[in-house]
Amino acid sequence: SGHKAAAELAASLLHRQEADGIILDHTVSSPFLRCIETADADAKALNVRIKVEPGISEVGSHASDMASQAELEATFSRIDPSYHPIMPREDLPKSEWSDGAAARRAASVSKTVQSSLGGTILFVGHGASCLGLVRAFGADGYVGYCSLSYFQWAPAAANSERGKWHLVGPLGDVSHLSDPQSALDSAWCRSFGVFVLACKLSNLMIITVESTRL
Repeated sequence: SGHKAAAELAASLLHRQEADGIILDHTVSSPFLRCIETADADAKALNVRIKVEPGISEVGSHASDMASQAELEATFSRIDPSYHPIMPREDLPKSEWSDGAAARRAASVSKTVQSSLGGTILFVGHGASCLGLVRAFGADGYVGYCSLSYFQWAPAAANSERGKWHLVGPLGDVSHLSDPQSALDSAWCRSFGVFVLACKLSNLMIITVESTRL
């Protein structure tokens, strides 16, 4: 089930924190309930707050499609009331009909979030927004729900003008799931998803997670 996959994802992130020292500083989620529920499982396991960011919501989203900030805060205790989104609900595009448009919007927002927050960041979004998120940090392609994709920031070398992101391991890793095939199948049908960006000050990493079906 989706809840089981979310729990397995949270356990995997906790293991990586304990084994590899990847400490999560922020969780940034789409306002949609299925994403907030997935983010909440991770936030509880890793003891972080959830920052609600409409800019990484589903393709064609409008404010009327999602719960309000007040409603989310009343239901989920780990919502961060102090976070000011890069793209508030009222600023979402009025007309957005393609995955490509949603991906470009999410890519732009995620870059700004990353530069604003710093630290280790977990993004939780949807199929199209996850597509934009992985493109923003150096890869391409849809990922299955509750999969993990890690990106690392490589500082500029002495003979290079700038550093760059690179993928570490497979795109859309599902080895932590008890039903990996369902997650892989979801990537082909472009199901909704979760994206995780993890950043360390000196060893920046991004983890993409396609959202669970709750």
